[in-house]
Amino acid sequence: LGGLIKKMKITGTTFLIGSLAISGLPPFNGFVSEFLIYIGGFKGVGLDRMTFAMSLIAIISLAVIGGLALACFTKVVGVVFQGEPRSAAAENVDEQGFSMLAPMLVLAGFCLIIGVYPKFFILMAMKGVSSLGLGYDWIQFEPIVRMTGNITRAAALFFAVVLFVLIIRALAYRGKSITRSGTWGCGFTQPTVKMQYTGSSYAASIIDFFKPFAPVHEDHPPIQGRMPRKTHYHSHVNDIAELHQYNVIVRPVLFFFDKLRWMQHGDIHLYIGYILLAVIIVLFFV
Repeated sequence: LGGLIKKMKITGTTFLIGSLAISGLPPFNGFVSEFLIYIGGFKGVGLDRMTFAMSLIAIISLAVIGGLALACFTKVVGVVFQGEPRSAAAENVDEQGFSMLAPMLVLAGFCLIIGVYPKFFILMAMKGVSSLGLGYDWIQFEPIVRMTGNITRAAALFFAVVLFVLIIRALAYRGKSITRSGTWGCGFTQPTVKMQYTGSSYAASIIDFFKPFAPVHEDHPPIQGRMPRKTHYHSHVNDIAELHQYNVIVRPVLFFFDKLRWMQHGDIHLYIGYILLAVIIVLFFV
């Protein structure tokens, strides 16, 4: 991939909007939801000890998750949509039809609408929460909704000013010859797309920080000779959640159910007996 936003402007723009939204940045819907969680967390700090502990965990966790989400999606946008195409397929790609673009435009539009005008959606969500009877009816949501809307509209105004400046710039350069040249090659006389900054390089500092929890497996042979012709480097980070869940939870469950395989023998008469036995048990307890 690489450089897709030059050929797929609508797809790239909608993906960028979704990335900003999921990273919790205004003026999109992700900021509204995260801001409400932060407000709830800070209000919970002043309550009893258990609520204080849970609120503190929620605030810290959301801050870490928000930072990781921002790093993740800036990496994805950079690798997929920016730079130069890394393959012939990426170089010859083109925007898809309306049926493919319409859902992305609708979702991106809702990300912006909910972010700029969150009051209706927040109050609708609060009605559902209040119906659960959790005892939080004393909280005044109107000031929170007003503050959230003010922040998102201020961010929307900032983006509108930036867009206005870009439009003025485009009008000022209309009809004028604009020269284009290649990206600076860092001193290389024949730079190639393989020399681009990769996603692994971008995430290296974050991976190093979490290395005690997510060790990096590297595979690279030692370089031999003064002028080596060919070598390779491969790095891989295991999914620690999947790895530990499989060893601690999934594997014992599979072992347990593997011992019950004798029940699946293909005899329809015994299957009917299982159903009859289940019905009798239900009759005793209902």
